[in-house]
Amino acid sequence: IPSSVTNFMQTFGMALLNNYLVIYGNDKVAAMGITQKVYGIVTLVLVGFAFGAQPLIGYNYGAKEHERVKKIFFTSLLLAVSIMFIGTCICWLFANDLMHLFTQNSETIRAGSSALHIISSGFVISSISVIVCGVLEGLGKGNPSLVISALRYIIVIIPVSYVLSRFLGASGVWHAFWISETIASLISIMIIRKTIKF
Repeated sequence: IPSSVTNFMQTFGMALLNNYLVIYGNDKVAAMGITQKVYGIVTLVLVGFAFGAQPLIGYNYGAKEHERVKKIFFTSLLLAVSIMFIGTCICWLFANDLMHLFTQNSETIRAGSSALHIISSGFVISSISVIVCGVLEGLGKGNPSLVISALRYIIVIIPVSYVLSRFLGASGVWHAFWISETIASLISIMIIRKTIKF
């Protein structure tokens, strides 16, 4: 259920963000769509680590191997951070090239490159919340995982993007991504510390 609701929130959140962007031009909406495709490609590996850790976490937690649970968590987190750091570097160095894979429109490429630079600033920090969600679901604690996902996709990003877009235009929507990822990750750390008891 938490995974299903998370997917719904992600889709609903993107629809609202597109609604905020449409007043700044179709090129901004197109840039958002392409940026999210690039982000999706980068995070496929990250989500793979999160889902792959779930059975290992659940088995060892059930066997009361708490030290092993911590080790699996930190190993998954280290791998995730490494992957997202590489993804960030690629997005910063090859933003224009990545946008060219999807469109030849110069305005969309310009807007998308700017969006990719800003949004990818939150890639590394986002690995925390994604891995924590995977671990929580592996522990059978779906509700805290759902709260973290709600923070990422609805609760923080929607109002922040609305407010910032009024001052910064489309860039306000881009900045809302790393802001929401930072807040969600900080809360994720608090939740996982209480759950695993580091």
